[in-house]
Amino acid sequence: MATFADVGKDINDQFTRDIATDKVFEVNTKYNQYVSILLKSKVLGDKNVSGSITPTIKYPDWGLELKPELGNKDKDQKSVKVDLSFTDVFTKGLKIEASYQDGKKEETSAGFVYKNEKFGGFTFKYGSAADSYVSPSLYINTPDTKGFGIGGTAKLVLGDEVDAQTWKAAASYKKDKVYCFGGVEQKYEDKTIVGEDKKEETVKVKNVYLIGGFSKQCCDTVTFGGQGSVHTGTYDVDADIFYKKVYTEGFIKFRVNPVKRTAGVSRQFQFNGLKATLGSSVTFCGEKAGEGNFGFQLTTDL
Repeated sequence: MATFADVGKDINDQFTRDIATDKVFEVNTKYNQYVSILLKSKVLGDKNVSGSITPTIKYPDWGLELKPELGNKDKDQKSVKVDLSFTDVFTKGLKIEASYQDGKKEETSAGFVYKNEKFGGFTFKYGSAADSYVSPSLYINTPDTKGFGIGGTAKLVLGDEVDAQTWKAAASYKKDKVYCFGGVEQKYEDKTIVGEDKKEETVKVKNVYLIGGFSKQCCDTVTFGGQGSVHTGTYDVDADIFYKKVYTEGFIKFRVNPVKRTAGVSRQFQFNGLKATLGSSVTFCGEKAGEGNFGFQLTTDL
């Protein structure tokens, strides 16, 4: 069972899962089958420390999960987040979700996720932040013996006119430890430019990308693959003009890690309930090409 959010997830996980790039401490404690608590701390680059405490309350008979989180991004920015969900309500595969977060950006949202073993799944989300929006998605896949799927998603901002700020459409294939996908995506992004008065200003643009990726698991420990995107055009929201090519830095991008454009290695150790993950990574394209990073993650269950 899958939704459109799962397209590309397998490839991303291959190159991010269990690779420590930050300095993180985690403590998990389970009081009983209904209550557990996660304490998490992260050492930031500016010598500050961020942290969070996240209790999780479950009631399996109702499919209920309540997860409030209290934390701080740095010493000055506090954040509160509450997630509530009900799984397998009314019918198997249907999950109803609601969320509230307060911090740098305040947002309230509610929606549902439905997954079906035979055809795929669809989702719907309504949110209220600076603007109200709806975000639907649909994913249709063939039976496991075929392995093909196709779908799309969009974020529609509501106002005097409905504005499709971001959207993505892609086709995928997954079979015999081979996974690949390809499609097109539009992102609503900020761009800093130098104006006529030689002062920097931020403008809103809609960038269009061709996206794709693949991975192949050769054995239990070796996987190769990658994920990339090609910037094909920019729409200037304020000027109402579409340019085939406006900003050329990073015009063609290819990376193993689709977020940080990094490649890394990692090693795990187990010590009587304490799991230590050591890792290192290097950025191989973009403005920080050639920069290396070392990270670790310590996790224990009480």
